[in-house]
Amino acid sequence: MDVLGLVLGCYVTAANIADVKAAPGVLFWVLQMYGRIVKILADKGYRGDLGTLLTHFFAQAGRQVELEISQRPDKAKGFQLEPKRWIVERTWS
Repeated sequence: MDVLGLVLGCYVTAANIADVKAAPGVLFWVLQMYGRIVKILADKGYRGDLGTLLTHFFAQAGRQVELEISQRPDKAKGFQLEPKRWIVERTWS
C-alpha cells in the first residue's frame, strides 16, 4: 500500500507461506506498474534476502529502489511506535 493506505497490489497465498517468501511476486508487479516508487517501507519480518533480490532485479532494469526496514530499538521495553507502521495497521482495520 502507499503512504495514504491505498492498496497497490495484493497476493493471496496458503497460510503456511511466510510473507517474506511471497513478497517478491507482489513487489515486482507493483514496482513495474507504478514507476515512481523509489522506496519500500517494511517491518522487521522482511529482513534478509529481499533487499538484495530487489536491488539486483531493478539494477538490471536500470532502476534504483530502496528497501527501508523499520526496527524497534534494542533497549525499548513495552510498546514502541514504529515509523509509518500505523499506515498499514489503519488500512487493515
